[in-house]
Amino acid sequence: MKEFVEPGHKALIYCGMHHAFTRYRQPIISGPERRVTGRMNDRTGNLVRERIGDRTFTVALHQPWDCGKRPGHMYPASGAIDVVMRKRNCEPVGFDVVETPFSEIEDSETYYALGYKKFMLGDFCDGYIFLQPFSGARSCRVDREFVTWSNVAEASNHSPNPKFRESWLHRFPFAWDILMRSNGDMEKRMADLH
Repeated sequence: MKEFVEPGHKALIYCGMHHAFTRYRQPIISGPERRVTGRMNDRTGNLVRERIGDRTFTVALHQPWDCGKRPGHMYPASGAIDVVMRKRNCEPVGFDVVETPFSEIEDSETYYALGYKKFMLGDFCDGYIFLQPFSGARSCRVDREFVTWSNVAEASNHSPNPKFRESWLHRFPFAWDILMRSNGDMEKRMADLH
């Protein structure tokens, strides 16, 4: 962080949504009843915001949100973004959320709303990028030779997911193949949103 905080440079930190939160505090969920037992304040975005304050902001990419109390996915922000985007022919666009009507879109059903009395899109992000509707998502082809016996240890050691680095299962190329094909199967991952 010192590379851009101390000299006053700007930086773009690209990471998964759950690491990007700056103002938002992700719920800590416990038990099958999905009870909120606390809030995380150690996400990358939270830590950067702690150091440089309001100079930070989170831009969310359009993606399904996990359901709050049941398995599956939901449209983000109660589906309001998708409604607006359909009215503008689903053209790709980026837009501000904070201090716009988008900031006041309420959502009470998704995982992100758990533990919040009134969760709104403006609590979650400062900006938003819509590329396409979920129905346009297509699976990618996985190169079965991407992780092989000759590089599986390196793949496991460099995985951004600590569970993969620690798991013995991910020391086998077939496990990586299964994981990549599963993650890349957009039709299956978004079946409840088509």
